[in-house]
Amino acid sequence: MKRVTDLEEFALTQIWRPYQTKMGYEDRLERLPMSLEETAKLLTTDETGWSAVVLDRICNIGFRFPPYIVHELVSVVNAAQHSRRAALEKEPRE
Repeated sequence: MKRVTDLEEFALTQIWRPYQTKMGYEDRLERLPMSLEETAKLLTTDETGWSAVVLDRICNIGFRFPPYIVHELVSVVNAAQHSRRAALEKEPRE
């Protein structure tokens, strides 16, 4: 798992840039298009499919946050990673 110490850089490089064109941003983003709080909310309320592919990618890579980073975005990412691990554990193995 990759350790995250800069939440703004994580949001920019791991959430926004990989799928920015799905959200209408054609030019390479150099800074966050919205606040970290708005990003966290969008990841939980988006109905376009953008958040699903973003969270799937994040879960496939695997990230961990030190305990001193307390933020709603961390909670959203951790919840997605936890639910994905739980779902994989329930799948029957051949």
